[in-house]
Amino acid sequence: MKVKPVDPLPVAAKSYPPEKMTALFTEVDGNLRRGEIKEARESIARISELLIPVDFIGTFRQYKTDVNNFYLMLLDTSTGATIDLPWSASSSWRAAPRWSSRT
Repeated sequence: MKVKPVDPLPVAAKSYPPEKMTALFTEVDGNLRRGEIKEARESIARISELLIPVDFIGTFRQYKTDVNNFYLMLLDTSTGATIDLPWSASSSWRAAPRWSSRT
């Protein structure tokens, strides 16, 4: 009777380095500032959530939610086009003014 050799265990996948996550967030911010919502969504989609370091998972999920919300708004527009807003060129899209009704 022959003994079947044991296959070695597969090597566990390494998580993304912090530099890659920081570069991703910078890239997505730049895409959104330029109105490139589809490109930002594609950048997020290329990343596997299983390989994201624990320190960055919350930030990644927030970016993913924000980008998907922007993409859904883009799909709701009649022509699918975006316009430049005055604050978009001068400051971060996350620091956008909160609109409130004046009474």
